[in-house]
Amino acid sequence: MAATIAKGIVDTASVTLHTVFAGLIGAIAWNLITWWLGLPSSSSHALIGGMVGATVAAGGNVLWSGLVEKVAIPALVAPVLALIVAGLSIVVAMRIVGFEAPGVVTRGFRLGQLATSALFSLSHGTNDAQKTMGIISSRWWPTGA
Repeated sequence: MAATIAKGIVDTASVTLHTVFAGLIGAIAWNLITWWLGLPSSSSHALIGGMVGATVAAGGNVLWSGLVEKVAIPALVAPVLALIVAGLSIVVAMRIVGFEAPGVVTRGFRLGQLATSALFSLSHGTNDAQKTMGIISSRWWPTGA
């Protein structure tokens, strides 16, 4: 049984406990290397790459169409979509505060940045642990349990 993050990307019949372990070791190694070099990286993509690499090394089947559909296309679409949403957000913010006094705007944005950065940090940190536990626990607990 494969982990949830690799479902549809690798053939679940070819995934063993050793494959999952090798995928986790590969993902951890990649995260440590990019951290040491100061490069931005995604733990999700490291986990997916680790599972794909371990599956290939074990002689298993990789579902390349699933990899393109679930990883490559979203990786290309997300930055473009983020650019559009950010641009529209700037236009909306300028329409709302464009004619306000600078002191009021500065104070409001300062408080808003504190709140949104705290929520962003919280949500970012909580998601990474769930992915790793999903890989580890899906091996021992059957689906639906």
